[in-house]
Amino acid sequence: VGHDAEIKHTAFDRFGTILATASEDLTCKIWNVETGELVVALPTLHTDTINKVVFSPNGRCLATASDDQDARVWDIYGDIVGPGCCIHTLGWESGAVSDISYTRDGRLIVIATHDDSPNKRWYRLLVWSAVSGRICKWYDGHESIITCMSWHPCPDEEEGYELVTSSQDGTLRFWSIAGEPAGAGQCTLEVDEHRKEFVYQPGVPRRLYEGAILTAQYDPTGSFIATGCQDGRVRLYSAESTECLADWTGHSGAVRGAAWSTDGTLLASCSDDGTTRIWKTSNVTAL
Repeated sequence: VGHDAEIKHTAFDRFGTILATASEDLTCKIWNVETGELVVALPTLHTDTINKVVFSPNGRCLATASDDQDARVWDIYGDIVGPGCCIHTLGWESGAVSDISYTRDGRLIVIATHDDSPNKRWYRLLVWSAVSGRICKWYDGHESIITCMSWHPCPDEEEGYELVTSSQDGTLRFWSIAGEPAGAGQCTLEVDEHRKEFVYQPGVPRRLYEGAILTAQYDPTGSFIATGCQDGRVRLYSAESTECLADWTGHSGAVRGAAWSTDGTLLASCSDDGTTRIWKTSNVTAL
């Protein structure tokens, strides 16, 4: 009942009772955490690698992101169309879908796409209605693949859904995500002080900088943003002023992941050097 190839991504629902796994064999399965039994195996509708899976806030649906240029929304328990059935296919010919996330209230789904075709070069956020499956808005700005999306945990209701993204172009970008009015949106702020030099890659059309940011994560209070970078650095920014408050060295390879402790006093980073490092953040003051 398992997968026949490498597992690409896995995610718990918010209650910690079920687990979704996505594999290189193009399958996605949902498991009961307590018993280990298979809850449902989703139909194999994706035609290329599934990069990420994420549950809706109420745990009743699952969204998947794939290199086949589509994201899909699935009915887990049969509330809408049937157990394990696809509810929506989110595709707008904007390239491979590398990341996907729900807004906190579950109303919208945001996907990160990229298309390196010479006549396109799109690195785009697309916003969809989780209810109707219709495209609402799109956001351009990054010059290379969007590597991570992180929601502000305590947003100002008047500001809408506040999102920060990182990219291989060496920048952080801040966005106020909205479902309407329909059409193109813009980023509210760009941070590029550690972008460094452009890295030439023969035959690779996308842009990569020495300071490429591979992960970005808000802390639990929304006061800080932690980043992991291609140059092995772990940096801590003030979410309010965007000033760099800490610039830590120690990794000898690219830092691809970061996670905060629940109280926000510790930060874990993982790297291509095969190590995980724990950083104390309690002595850093937000500006």
